Amino acid sequence: MRISYNWLRSLLPELNHTPAEIAAALTLRSFATTLVGQIHIDPRVIAVKIMQLEPHPNAARLQLATVTDGRQAIRVVCGAPNIATGAMVPYAPPGAEVRHVDGQPRPLAKVAIRGVPSAGMLASPRELSLGEMHSGIYLLPPNTPIGSRLNEHFPDDVILAADITPNRAHDAASHLGIARELSAIYKLAVQEPQIPPLPSSPLPDGWSLKIQAAEDVRRYIGVLLERVHVAASPLWLQARLWAAGGHPINNVVDITNYVMYELGIPTHAFDAAKLPGHTIGVRRAHPQERLCTLDGAIQQLTAADPLIVSNDQPIAIAGIIGGANSEIGDNTLALWLEIASFKPYTIQDTSRRLRLITDAAARHMKDLSSALTREAAARAVHLLQELTGAALRGLIDYYPQPVKRSPILFRPAQVNRRTGSAVPAQQCRDILTRLRCAVPDDGAAWSVTPPAERLDLTGEHDLIEEVVRLYGLERIPTIPPLTGQISPLSDRQQWPEVVRDMLVTAGGSELYNYSFEDETALALLGWKIPPAQRVRVANPPSPEQQYLRTSLIPRLVSCALANKAQLARPASEPERLLFEMNTVFSYGREPGAMIKEAQHIAFVLPGQYASKTEAGRLRDALLERFGLSSAPPNLAAIHTFGPSTAAGRKLGLPLVAVEIVLDWLIAHAERPPEYTLTSENNAVQYEPLSKYPPSYRDLSLFVSPATAAAAVQEIIVRTSGNLVARVDLFDEYAPPVRRGKTPARSLAFHLTYQSPDRTLTDEEINTVHDRIVAALKSELGAEPR
Repeated sequence: MRISYNWLRSLLPELNHTPAEIAAALTLRSFATTLVGQIHIDPRVIAVKIMQLEPHPNAARLQLATVTDGRQAIRVVCGAPNIATGAMVPYAPPGAEVRHVDGQPRPLAKVAIRGVPSAGMLASPRELSLGEMHSGIYLLPPNTPIGSRLNEHFPDDVILAADITPNRAHDAASHLGIARELSAIYKLAVQEPQIPPLPSSPLPDGWSLKIQAAEDVRRYIGVLLERVHVAASPLWLQARLWAAGGHPINNVVDITNYVMYELGIPTHAFDAAKLPGHTIGVRRAHPQERLCTLDGAIQQLTAADPLIVSNDQPIAIAGIIGGANSEIGDNTLALWLEIASFKPYTIQDTSRRLRLITDAAARHMKDLSSALTREAAARAVHLLQELTGAALRGLIDYYPQPVKRSPILFRPAQVNRRTGSAVPAQQCRDILTRLRCAVPDDGAAWSVTPPAERLDLTGEHDLIEEVVRLYGLERIPTIPPLTGQISPLSDRQQWPEVVRDMLVTAGGSELYNYSFEDETALALLGWKIPPAQRVRVANPPSPEQQYLRTSLIPRLVSCALANKAQLARPASEPERLLFEMNTVFSYGREPGAMIKEAQHIAFVLPGQYASKTEAGRLRDALLERFGLSSAPPNLAAIHTFGPSTAAGRKLGLPLVAVEIVLDWLIAHAERPPEYTLTSENNAVQYEPLSKYPPSYRDLSLFVSPATAAAAVQEIIVRTSGNLVARVDLFDEYAPPVRRGKTPARSLAFHLTYQSPDRTLTDEEINTVHDRIVAALKSELGAEPR
């Protein structure tokens, strides 16, 4: 978010810190903030009026503009298409500095352009360092005094950029929010905007509000205004819009943007005369419905998209962007002003699907306090009355569930107990008061009521965090750990690392997915989880994330299909094995059972590796690594999904089936919850790498079908006399083969011979290798191939 230093100073009259100091304080106490630029207009740049335009004699796209500064006529060459006789524009004379295309200020010289002398230039917003617009000359309001210096209307300013964290976007993504934050840090008084309250004036007859998508709307305020005069905004308002990263359009649109930058609440104005009717509503879009938006794009909508409608005709995508069919124009005389609070997940889904991340959408996606909506409406109405002459005809305030902040139990002693700090109780009270919390006078436990805009303050832990961050994390003493010993790894810690190493060695990539169930993937697979076994989330982030996962497979399937669809690979390059180790959640089958959590391992075999045989080989390798030859099907199951069916049924909806690639098979190997590693020595040991070169031998064997590969590896290591540094199983033919009349299993190992103290000779290696083969014959009945 861009922050204007001048705007902050108007809200904090006592602020005497430099922009660099403010950026450092916000970074240390609140969120990362940097200096990103400044606004500086050379004092020689003035406002002039275009008196005459003539075509350039030697260039069809250039014009000769004669302008006046109130004292003399000046002739300049200009190629901008948006100038006209009578327009007020900025003029930079020779010697004045303007911003060059590389962003650096450069002085102007008196030059001849295509053979015609030009005494300076008419400037665009980018050349004046106001913004990045450079497609035309900056058109000033007609009432701008001729000859006045532009830096009187656009004083020097410093621009900061704050990376607002998601938990603070609802209160800090505005100049007033940043001012309140600095007020708490520096102990300054905030001079808040003087906003007259909205009167209780009903809508005129014939106007009404119809909320059909009540699940998407927390609050909706609609205001009808008439006798509106659309014109250019005053320069003080334009200056603040430029500083905040916006640009002026007209006074009505500029006021809606100004309120958003000032208070953080998006507002939108519709031309009331262009509305299809006087019944304004909020509903979900119909399938295949379309809307041409203000950016000129035709948006293809789905049944999940929220709309603002007039007589059921779309006029805006709720919380994101308005429709071109109700755009404010020069002839607009009446307005329908909308100030609303929408459910964030609805706006988020639509904004991302349409790839429309507007300023309004970015704020609605982070959640807004509906308690502040009326204040924003009052501010917008007040400015519209002052700057456009608008008259209020009526309003409606849909607010079905008013927000009321509940007190939070706060014990000052817990601050020091939990953080190791030494913050006095009185300082805790002072900090919370500066944060606009209502704090009682005394007692060991306080009932603290957060302000309406601080939706992130929900418990005592939040208040403790606020106290500590404003007290100063740097003031909390740093204490080294009491012990420098390395704690041994437990079986629980070793087990995931062993499995991870095995799967990474097999070419796998580990994933970390959300803990929520993927309902779309469940439908694709045709899986139905009994409702009694599913764990519902008390405050789901979206309707599709209401349950915790009962299996790792669905989200792995989604990731595998997404990779296949989005990552272009050469035909010769195989898809990567994907795996995840994480927790699954379920209720027991008996009535009243508690929630059960179990650690699972699941992996996906895509592309050319998608075979049940390959999945079984990996599963058995995992089991054999821990001395297990088999496992019950419910603890180490393999699920296969063909290109057109899953679990015996068709995959998903036809649309979904078209969008996904169905030639992948999925393998899921899950360990029993009670299974743990066994380790003879849990102590952490470090061994130096050998300085001597290794030698390699391969060993292929026939063993009985019941013989585990781990048993073969154990004999190899034990018999080698510590000369075999590594044993890797690289090939296995699992289906029983015939060795004479006896069924057998084929295993192939890669042996690395290496000594820590000498280079091994071929004679030594051959002797040890023969001894290993003899031991395998004797103990397991193995036969070399």
